[in-house]
Amino acid sequence: MIIVSQDKKLIINFNVVQKIRIERYTPFQREGYTHKILGENLDGCVTEMGTYATEERAKEVLKAITNTFSASNLNGKLNEMDLILKAKLMARFEMPEE
Repeated sequence: MIIVSQDKKLIINFNVVQKIRIERYTPFQREGYTHKILGENLDGCVTEMGTYATEERAKEVLKAITNTFSASNLNGKLNEMDLILKAKLMARFEMPEE
């Protein structure tokens, strides 16, 4: 599965992401904070995937990523048509706007 970043400028290969986390972020010279969803690979490279106003919204997006990934992981014996369907399901997840 691939994940398209919120700003549509980056594609992340979910197969090489070791972990995805929510991190509270305070923008420079601004009051308040936001919540960033970050992906990290095995080499420790961190990629920003999206930014949300609340932790609850960021958690909803993480749940949507999990649901999309779960739906794309079909179990059992697959024939050729099932493999085509699985490839389409695994195609991508687009990080939603706020």
